[in-house]
Parts: sequence; structure tokens; C-alpha cells
Amino acid sequence: MDRVFKAADFIVFDDHMVYCNSGLSVRKINFKFRHFNGGWSSIINRHLVAPLDAVGVLLYDPSKDKVILIEQFRLAH
Repeated sequence: MDRVFKAADFIVFDDHMVYCNSGLSVRKINFKFRHFNGGWSSIINRHLVAPLDAVGVLLYDPSKDKVILIEQFRLAH
């Protein structure tokens, strides 16, 4: 991968709080992002719940000595 993503590769059209109570907040966000090929996604609508615990998984095939990577956009809070 030779593409380096920057803040300009992510555009937020709307971001507002929908719910906030007892340590849980929900934000509604409308955004789009630049694909690896340089094109743009359509406008995406998401609800972001925070705080959240997160898990990361690195898939590794020891017989081939390779890791498996995917292209997937994730909205962080």
C-alpha cells in the first residue's frame, strides 16, 4: 500500500448528539471518505455509541508465514 490517508480524505457533513445520559452517548454522523483508488464513497449515515471497548485481530497463517489484511473503513470516536 503506497497511499497515505490524511484528514482531507474524510469529510463530515453533519455530527450531532442524539442521546447522552449515564455515561453513554450516541452521536449521528453523516460523512464520506476517500477510497484507496482515489474516488469518494457516497455519503454514509452512522450512529456512534461511546464509550466502547474495542478488539483488534491480526489473522496469521504460520504455514505461509503471512498475515491477512482487509480494506475496511472504521469511524472512530
